[in-house]
Amino acid sequence: MAVAHVVLTVLFYTGVHDTGVGYVFEWEWPAWLIAIIDGMVAGLLWFAYWHCTERTVLGLILTLGASIMALARAAWMAFVPILLVLLVVGSVLRVMRSRQLPPGHDSRSLVGSTL
Repeated sequence: MAVAHVVLTVLFYTGVHDTGVGYVFEWEWPAWLIAIIDGMVAGLLWFAYWHCTERTVLGLILTLGASIMALARAAWMAFVPILLVLLVVGSVLRVMRSRQLPPGHDSRSLVGSTL
């Protein structure tokens, strides 16, 4: 979504007709700000999943924050809430599994086994 908004923003400022806005909870926002929000959601989810294997609580916090921003942007899409529920459940499972591991166990082996 972030890439689409960057393209639409560039097209808008070069004269191609577009509204130049996006929506967050049905309020209009400038398209450039929407592109930043969408990019932040993607970045937070990527960072939480791939770089928070050891710090699982931080990963859960980042996933929850990104999920709130994604719902604000795209709650009207049927698949977005479903995917976000799966991401949050996967993050919670990662936290629960990391607390059950014996000391000295490498939790990076869990990356492929969780959502």
